[in-house]
Amino acid sequence: MKILLTAFAFEPCETSEPGAAWRFANIAARQHHVTVLTGGFPGPVERTRAYLENHPELRIRAVPFWPLGFPKLFGWKLINLHYWLWQRQLLTPALKLHREIRFDLIHHVTLSRYWVGSSISRLEPPLIWGPVGSGGNTPLSFAGDLPIRAKCANQARELSAHLCRLDPLLNRTLRKASICFAMNRDTALKLRGHGVQKVEELPQICFSSNRLGELGKTPPPPMPPPIRMLSIGRLVYWKGFQYGIQACAELKRRGVSFEYRIVGWGPFENNLLTLIRKLNLSSCVLLAGRMTNEEVLDKEMARAHVLLHPALHESFGNVCLEALACGRPVVCLNVGGPASQVTPACGYAVSVESPQRAVIEIADAVEGLFSSPDKWQQMSEAARTRANHYFSLERLESRIQKAYADLEPRNS
Repeated sequence: MKILLTAFAFEPCETSEPGAAWRFANIAARQHHVTVLTGGFPGPVERTRAYLENHPELRIRAVPFWPLGFPKLFGWKLINLHYWLWQRQLLTPALKLHREIRFDLIHHVTLSRYWVGSSISRLEPPLIWGPVGSGGNTPLSFAGDLPIRAKCANQARELSAHLCRLDPLLNRTLRKASICFAMNRDTALKLRGHGVQKVEELPQICFSSNRLGELGKTPPPPMPPPIRMLSIGRLVYWKGFQYGIQACAELKRRGVSFEYRIVGWGPFENNLLTLIRKLNLSSCVLLAGRMTNEEVLDKEMARAHVLLHPALHESFGNVCLEALACGRPVVCLNVGGPASQVTPACGYAVSVESPQRAVIEIADAVEGLFSSPDKWQQMSEAARTRANHYFSLERLESRIQKAYADLEPRNS
């Protein structure tokens, strides 16, 4: 078949959205001819085109398109506006390509915001939408707990998503889609709420068997005491690291010996430092700063017993998958992508009834990992099994190729 892949972010790399689109393009190109209509910023686009010119065997053609014809009109701070305009104006270059190539199928992969409709829904070929995410909002019980600036940013995010959900173009796109793949159960529920009949959960990020095997070789850490907890990510309010720190205060009150290291950097750093000092946790909670992925895996993940990832909203959460593959149980909030990755056998998805209850349940989960001599080992093995079975690249490829085959024209 001849497939048009729409991928605003697209580049041969390991980072989440561009890397995911690159994986989907390669999956499609193994059996089909693929044209990728991409956007984003000039640097990644030029690097991708140069790479493809040097690897013609991939059978992938990348065609850039920028709204209003100006690739540098928008910066990262206006990425949402850039993407919204890109989707609305995408019909023009897509129609031109369709007249030239006559596509059999259209597949949208990035960006993964399910609530931004696309003008490509006006083209004739069947449409696959996703995997898409962004179906989760900050739990209402947590919204009042945010600092003023974070509260304003959260309200702006949710308002923009709400307005997009009212857009007739979104409803047209979802009606057009033959199947919608959702990255997590929150997004699946939202898609069904729009009347989409065929919705299936499918992760956007998966690892090859080789990568899973490498991560699976991570040795077990020394057994407690102390219990070693780890968090990884940008220091922004919605990652929820403040709740991990508050759970440490509860563990300290219970007399549990622990260490908690947070790897990352970002604008919320001073808020977290202030909270650490306020709770008198400077001796056992450390902001470890920015590290490469290799440093995180070799130095931090290898010594950690558990990953804390209490994000308020996140479509997937790559670090959770890496932790599971390394045999580290995950403790998260019961929302978004992390909660869809974790099962009771390999982690804990704690209640979002209130911040106070979440903090107590995080502390209970960490303490419960060592409630019996074999508990951590059992959960560690279950974590690896979960990653290997559900998040393998081979499983993802099999499902996508089946979706393509189901929509393939009978006379092709």
